[in-house]
Amino acid sequence: ERLQRAAAEATGAEIQDSEDAALRFSLKPGTPAWEVWLANFLQERCHAPELLLTWLFHIGPSRLLAFAAVMAGARMVYQWDPGFSAVYLLVAMLVAIFTGLGTKKEGEASAYSVFNPGVQRLPGQLDADEIDRQIRRGQI
Repeated sequence: ERLQRAAAEATGAEIQDSEDAALRFSLKPGTPAWEVWLANFLQERCHAPELLLTWLFHIGPSRLLAFAAVMAGARMVYQWDPGFSAVYLLVAMLVAIFTGLGTKKEGEASAYSVFNPGVQRLPGQLDADEIDRQIRRGQI
Protein backbone atom coordinates (compact mmCIF):
# COMPACT_ATOMS: atom_id res chain seq x y z
CA GLU A 1 0.00 0.00 0.00
CA ARG A 2 2.85 2.41 0.77
CA LEU A 3 4.37 1.69 -2.65
CA GLN A 4 1.04 2.50 -4.33
CA ARG A 5 0.82 5.77 -2.41
CA ALA A 6 4.40 6.71 -3.29
CA ALA A 7 3.81 5.94 -6.96
CA ALA A 8 0.59 7.94 -6.96
CA GLU A 9 2.29 10.91 -5.31
CA ALA A 10 5.16 10.76 -7.82
CA THR A 11 2.80 10.82 -10.80
CA GLY A 12 0.41 13.33 -9.24
CA ALA A 13 -2.52 10.91 -9.34
CA GLU A 14 -5.19 10.94 -6.69
CA ILE A 15 -4.95 8.36 -3.96
CA GLN A 16 -8.16 6.47 -3.45
CA ASP A 17 -8.65 4.47 -0.27
CA SER A 18 -10.51 1.19 -0.32
CA GLU A 19 -13.08 2.79 1.99
CA ASP A 20 -13.72 5.54 -0.56
CA ALA A 21 -13.97 3.01 -3.36
CA ALA A 22 -16.73 1.17 -1.49
CA LEU A 23 -18.80 4.37 -1.36
CA ARG A 24 -18.51 5.13 -5.07
CA PHE A 25 -21.41 4.33 -7.42
CA SER A 26 -21.08 1.01 -9.23
CA LEU A 27 -23.48 -1.46 -10.78
CA LYS A 28 -23.64 -5.09 -9.71
CA PRO A 29 -22.39 -7.77 -12.08
CA GLY A 30 -25.21 -9.11 -14.22
CA THR A 31 -27.01 -5.76 -14.41
CA PRO A 32 -29.26 -5.56 -17.51
CA ALA A 33 -27.75 -3.77 -20.50
CA TRP A 34 -30.35 -1.00 -20.49
CA GLU A 35 -29.48 -0.10 -16.88
CA VAL A 36 -25.76 -0.02 -17.75
CA TRP A 37 -26.52 2.25 -20.73
CA LEU A 38 -28.71 4.53 -18.58
CA ALA A 39 -26.08 4.74 -15.84
CA ASN A 40 -23.36 5.60 -18.38
CA PHE A 41 -25.61 8.19 -20.02
CA LEU A 42 -26.46 9.84 -16.70
CA GLN A 43 -22.83 9.80 -15.53
CA GLU A 44 -21.04 10.89 -18.71
CA ARG A 45 -23.56 13.04 -20.58
CA CYS A 46 -25.65 14.51 -17.78
CA HIS A 47 -22.89 14.60 -15.14
CA ALA A 48 -25.36 13.33 -12.52
CA PRO A 49 -23.99 13.25 -8.96
CA GLU A 50 -23.09 9.83 -7.58
CA LEU A 51 -25.58 10.22 -4.74
CA LEU A 52 -28.42 10.63 -7.24
CA LEU A 53 -27.27 7.64 -9.28
CA THR A 54 -26.99 5.48 -6.17
CA TRP A 55 -30.49 6.49 -5.09
CA LEU A 56 -32.04 5.93 -8.53
CA PHE A 57 -30.53 2.50 -9.03
CA HIS A 58 -31.11 1.42 -5.44
CA ILE A 59 -34.86 1.97 -5.41
CA GLY A 60 -35.34 0.27 -8.78
CA PRO A 61 -37.46 1.09 -11.80
CA SER A 62 -40.76 -0.31 -10.48
CA ARG A 63 -40.71 1.88 -7.36
CA LEU A 64 -39.61 4.87 -9.40
CA LEU A 65 -42.54 4.37 -11.80
CA ALA A 66 -44.95 3.94 -8.88
CA PHE A 67 -43.66 7.19 -7.34
CA ALA A 68 -44.06 8.99 -10.68
CA ALA A 69 -47.62 7.64 -11.02
CA VAL A 70 -48.55 8.84 -7.52
CA MET A 71 -47.10 12.28 -8.23
CA ALA A 72 -48.95 12.49 -11.57
CA GLY A 73 -52.14 11.48 -9.77
CA ALA A 74 -51.52 14.15 -7.15
CA ARG A 75 -51.17 16.76 -9.88
CA MET A 76 -54.44 15.64 -11.50
CA VAL A 77 -56.28 15.67 -8.16
CA TYR A 78 -54.90 19.12 -7.38
CA GLN A 79 -56.21 20.46 -10.69
CA TRP A 80 -59.60 18.84 -10.08
CA ASP A 81 -60.00 19.96 -6.43
CA PRO A 82 -57.05 21.57 -4.60
CA GLY A 83 -58.52 20.85 -1.16
CA PHE A 84 -58.72 17.12 -1.84
CA SER A 85 -55.02 16.77 -2.79
CA ALA A 86 -53.93 16.46 0.86
CA VAL A 87 -56.37 13.58 1.35
CA TYR A 88 -55.08 11.93 -1.83
CA LEU A 89 -51.46 12.13 -0.68
CA LEU A 90 -52.36 10.84 2.79
CA VAL A 91 -54.16 7.82 1.30
CA ALA A 92 -51.24 7.27 -1.12
CA MET A 93 -48.77 7.26 1.79
CA LEU A 94 -50.89 4.78 3.77
CA VAL A 95 -51.12 2.49 0.74
CA ALA A 96 -47.34 2.74 0.25
CA ILE A 97 -46.72 1.88 3.91
CA PHE A 98 -49.01 -1.14 3.94
CA THR A 99 -47.86 -2.51 0.59
CA GLY A 100 -44.21 -2.12 1.59
CA LEU A 101 -44.47 -4.05 4.86
CA GLY A 102 -43.48 -7.34 3.25
CA THR A 103 -44.52 -10.83 4.22
CA LYS A 104 -43.45 -13.15 7.01
CA LYS A 105 -42.18 -16.64 6.36
CA GLU A 106 -44.05 -19.53 7.94
CA GLY A 107 -43.17 -19.77 11.64
CA GLU A 108 -41.37 -16.42 11.70
CA ALA A 109 -42.30 -14.12 14.58
CA SER A 110 -42.84 -10.41 14.21
CA ALA A 111 -40.85 -7.94 16.30
CA TYR A 112 -44.19 -6.46 17.33
CA SER A 113 -45.92 -8.99 19.58
CA VAL A 114 -49.44 -7.80 18.67
CA PHE A 115 -48.93 -9.31 15.20
CA ASN A 116 -47.90 -12.73 16.53
CA PRO A 117 -50.37 -15.56 17.18
CA GLY A 118 -51.48 -15.41 20.80
CA VAL A 119 -49.63 -12.10 21.16
CA GLN A 120 -46.46 -14.05 22.00
CA ARG A 121 -43.31 -12.06 22.68
CA LEU A 122 -39.89 -12.68 21.23
CA PRO A 123 -37.43 -14.57 23.44
CA GLY A 124 -35.44 -12.11 25.55
CA GLN A 125 -37.78 -9.22 24.84
CA LEU A 126 -37.78 -6.66 27.66
CA ASP A 127 -41.20 -5.37 28.64
CA ALA A 128 -42.90 -3.82 31.65
CA ASP A 129 -43.77 -7.21 33.18
CA GLU A 130 -40.14 -8.34 33.04
CA ILE A 131 -38.92 -5.09 34.62
CA ASP A 132 -41.55 -5.47 37.38
CA ARG A 133 -40.42 -9.07 38.07
CA GLN A 134 -36.77 -7.99 38.25
CA ILE A 135 -37.56 -5.14 40.67
CA ARG A 136 -39.62 -7.41 42.95
CA ARG A 137 -36.80 -10.01 43.02
CA GLY A 138 -34.22 -7.32 43.78
CA GLN A 139 -32.29 -7.92 40.57
CA ILE A 140 -32.30 -4.26 39.60
